[in-house]
Amino acid sequence: MSVDAAGHISAEPDTLNSSLLQPLTAKQRAVKKLKDAGYRVANTIDSPLGLASWWMRMVAELKAFEPDLIHCNDGNTLVPGYLAARALKVPFVYDSHELWLHRATKKNRIMAPHVEALYERVTVPAAAGVITVSDSIARWLKDKYRLRTLPTVVRNAPDPIDDVPGRLRELAGLPPEARIISFSGGLNPTRGVDIVVRALPLLPDDVHFVMLGFGSQDYLLELRSLAASLGVADRIHVVGPVPSGEVPGTLSDSDVAYVFLRPDCLNHEFALPNKLFEAISAGLPVVASELPEVSRLVSEEGVGRVFSGEDPRELAKAVASVLDDGDGFRQASETARVKITWDAEAAGLIRLYQNVLSRDGLSKA
Repeated sequence: MSVDAAGHISAEPDTLNSSLLQPLTAKQRAVKKLKDAGYRVANTIDSPLGLASWWMRMVAELKAFEPDLIHCNDGNTLVPGYLAARALKVPFVYDSHELWLHRATKKNRIMAPHVEALYERVTVPAAAGVITVSDSIARWLKDKYRLRTLPTVVRNAPDPIDDVPGRLRELAGLPPEARIISFSGGLNPTRGVDIVVRALPLLPDDVHFVMLGFGSQDYLLELRSLAASLGVADRIHVVGPVPSGEVPGTLSDSDVAYVFLRPDCLNHEFALPNKLFEAISAGLPVVASELPEVSRLVSEEGVGRVFSGEDPRELAKAVASVLDDGDGFRQASETARVKITWDAEAAGLIRLYQNVLSRDGLSKA
């Protein structure tokens, strides 16, 4: 990767063929396995003690700070937030960015899921308010913990960007006539970028796949090998990450944004990924996986197509449909981007805090 004077991180279009992505030697792999095993043993011993220690130190910090209200961001902050709130006799709000009990985690966690289930059951019903990121998660939390009111949904929508020309074409070294399927975020199997690579041979030769993100050396090697075997190595480009605030503007000169998340856990199934809102903020048409929340938003706003399963042929059909009617979908996305904004989402957050603070006599708002 290289960093220019403005601080943009980028990679040459042929990064996937770079000598930086050579396979590890047998000796390097053996050392890596030994280190990984050591880390797992240390983590098994240290994690419970470390977490308990962090909880107690956080409670002490909160009590010393004497806040009027405590905002617990995700499940790992619930215990210290709950204990400090009780000690200080102040309310706390649970901000569930993830469906915490059903998020993607390592499979070797034995006791942690039971501990997490126990402390959520005790603490969530005691919260003065609950915030989450999608209607499906809100309903799950209400039913699971028998909450009196439905949690407030605050989606992570960015503000609309100004009319800034995109940089993706420049970063990938592509000519104006090339058509671009864009992706932003971490490059890993859960994000389904391999499905796009498999779909490229079914699409016209001028369609390229440009990934604004980063991934492990091993996974990028797998993508390179797959693309080479399908004869599309010159049509996939990894251009590295940019600062989060620049993502929509960087994507905006692509032709269609790809949004995919494998429903390998309930948290993923109920998700509304940030990249969906980033694409809409950029005024882009979308091709997305058939997750319930994603499908509903794409259909209601008319900003693109949804494809089912992981069949590259279905994805290719959806991409071709969007490319054929690019102006119509782009216009729908332009309309949606001035409606789905952080200001609009923040209004619900502000109302929740007004209610909580008024209820506890801390505000007249």
